[in-house]
Amino acid sequence: VTLALMNLSASAADSGSSALSVGARLHSQHSVFTELPYGDNDLSYMLAWEGHEEDGYWQVAVDYAPDVSGIPTTDYVITPQLNLIWNDGMFIGGIGGLQSYVSDNVTGGDWTDLYWQFTLGLRIPLGGLALAVQTYYTFDQWDELSDFEGKDLDYGASIGYVF
Repeated sequence: VTLALMNLSASAADSGSSALSVGARLHSQHSVFTELPYGDNDLSYMLAWEGHEEDGYWQVAVDYAPDVSGIPTTDYVITPQLNLIWNDGMFIGGIGGLQSYVSDNVTGGDWTDLYWQFTLGLRIPLGGLALAVQTYYTFDQWDELSDFEGKDLDYGASIGYVF
């Protein structure tokens, strides 16, 4: 009964609302999508706006990674992204498009090509706040999805103010 009430309150609270979220993402060194400069356990910080409807929400976000280890000459990475997230009670899942600016001490920096991510997780309402815990899989070629490996997953958490 408690879980059912939490699911109903999560859906009702999000319908037609917005949220501002802050969070962090733990990156992995990707075995297939090697153009990304992240090494294992690199951390990025996220700021996002979310526009909620009954069955999901749009998320416009930017990640900032001040210190990455995958490519030694990388200074920092800024990643704007647009995600479409569906929700079923507390369960969330979606897809997003991203493009990263990689600042490099040698080449000066450049934008990556557009790439994609799948995300799955939980979004737990906490009064006027919402806690999200998610897993991400990034990729740049749709035909390489069959090369998925569990070690390529990123993990993130965020807290949002719902208004």
